[in-house]
Amino acid sequence: MNLLDPITCIMTKDIIAVSSRDCLQEVAQLFKRHKFHHLLVIDESLVGILSMNDYLLFKKGFVSHDTDKRIELYRHKKWIVKEIMTTKVATLGPNDSIEIAIEMFKANLFHAIPIVDDDDKPIGIVTPYDIMSALLKERIKSISC
Repeated sequence: MNLLDPITCIMTKDIIAVSSRDCLQEVAQLFKRHKFHHLLVIDESLVGILSMNDYLLFKKGFVSHDTDKRIELYRHKKWIVKEIMTTKVATLGPNDSIEIAIEMFKANLFHAIPIVDDDDKPIGIVTPYDIMSALLKERIKSISC
């Protein structure tokens, strides 16, 4: 992997997104159904990101009896994404290098960077997992040659 290659070489292109108006019950189902930790929040354009950690902080606590279960179900139906999402989101463009993404991950405490086109429309997302997967794939390829 050449670190100067564009981030589009390794980004995840199949974005699963939510609206800022979606209820957290839908978010819970998406996190449960898919094996990822970040959802882009898109209302015509990117307005935020919601991480599994954001959701778990909302859900914090445990359910010990039926009354708690009803309260938790109510909270999941009534609270919406906008109330817990992160709105200040760092982004990269499709021509930005993998190296820039690595530097951003190293310098900050976030774990996902949306990739947006010139009109700020999301076209992908990159995480440290994507970078590690690309490195591992390259390593396996070099060993098998």
